[in-house]
Amino acid sequence: MQISLDPELQRRAQRRAAELGISFAEYVRGVVTRDLGVRRKKGSASLVFNLGASVPGTDVARRKAAERFWEGLRSGAAEVEPVTTADLEVAWAMAEDFPDQDFSIVDRTSFAVMLRLGLRRVATLDEDFAVFRFGPARRQAFEVVR
Repeated sequence: MQISLDPELQRRAQRRAAELGISFAEYVRGVVTRDLGVRRKKGSASLVFNLGASVPGTDVARRKAAERFWEGLRSGAAEVEPVTTADLEVAWAMAEDFPDQDFSIVDRTSFAVMLRLGLRRVATLDEDFAVFRFGPARRQAFEVVR
């Protein structure tokens, strides 16, 4: 399949894809998917993140927290985003791009997916999300919400 774009629009889209660390084709696929994709009804995000009511450290508490998390996902409070082959390639390349960091493959894959989706805020206790830099001259960072 081939598409034609206004040259300036194509330059801007290619620049945006590069900022996100993904291929132009992956960028276009993402735009089309978001535009045509069917979105599930959203529930309350508090269903996913309100895990603190259990007594920490017990198996029962962990199971209940996991069940509340799963209920939140099932209610549409959040969506599970599939990892693409392009995401994995970007994640793999990050290890070479950041030789002084010990980012896990899980973290690098999360970074790649977040960049592809244009997500800039993350709720995490993992310090690596505050360390990772991206964009032109690697001057951008995720906003970490704790």
